[in-house]
Amino acid sequence: MLSKIYNMSINSPCLPPIVTKLLEYTKYVYDSRKKLIARNKALRNTYKQNRCFILATGPSIKLQNLKMLRDEYTIAVNNFFLHQDFKFIAPKFYCMTPYHPHVGEQIWQQWIDEFDQNISSMGTTLFFNAEDKERLFQKNRFINKDAFFVSFTDRGGYNKEYDLSKPMIPVASVSIMALYIALHLGFKEIYLLGCDHDWLSHLGTTKHFYSESESVLSQRGYSEWSLSSDIGIEFASLAALWDQYRQIRTYSTNHGIQIYYSTPNGILDLFPPRMLDDIFPNHLEN
Repeated sequence: MLSKIYNMSINSPCLPPIVTKLLEYTKYVYDSRKKLIARNKALRNTYKQNRCFILATGPSIKLQNLKMLRDEYTIAVNNFFLHQDFKFIAPKFYCMTPYHPHVGEQIWQQWIDEFDQNISSMGTTLFFNAEDKERLFQKNRFINKDAFFVSFTDRGGYNKEYDLSKPMIPVASVSIMALYIALHLGFKEIYLLGCDHDWLSHLGTTKHFYSESESVLSQRGYSEWSLSSDIGIEFASLAALWDQYRQIRTYSTNHGIQIYYSTPNGILDLFPPRMLDDIFPNHLEN
């Protein structure tokens, strides 16, 4: 009932701004009580004295020896399961980007099938977009997997503590979603790998650590450039992403959390650089 009242009222031109804001906040509080995301409370600060490594899919990750991360807490994203050392590293956590309509349902389902097949034998904890639950859990996928859900909505702007038991602001990149998870879990040190963010240097060409022919998404015809019409759109996209990183930097600084940029040749300039060789100076090449 509350949702119906909210939907009928929120766009009314007759409401003063303060009433609109009150309705938005009331809906935010209401959404925070939903069981699907309330379950995330049990995970809050459970890894407070630990560090983690976020494993994204930028091409720079090919330059790094990731085997040294086998005994570390890692959060992998999207197509990281295509990495040659994926099974060796066995990421503790995995998050998948929210469904994109321009990908198309059929292609997206095939991609999720591929993901499920690659993690079937692993004890990885999964994080998904709450809105995707029905389309995700088909065909007996993710059997015996511990899965958690994140709710993305503009009302997540009220969530200043990066608490996944409440709605979150929609993400400009899956790396932001991984940071949401790392902050909620309470990691005191967070390292960003494969977050190159240098797509302005190769406009129109998709680049990852893997060959595009290896990805089901690319095989089925999906292109990351399908919505790009001019360079201005790409600059705006990059600016939005940087804004989210800045907000996270402010939060982490205020809470004594260290975030490091461990991506060789990447362009993200908001966090201090620290490469794997500096973190593991005595590690022997496997």
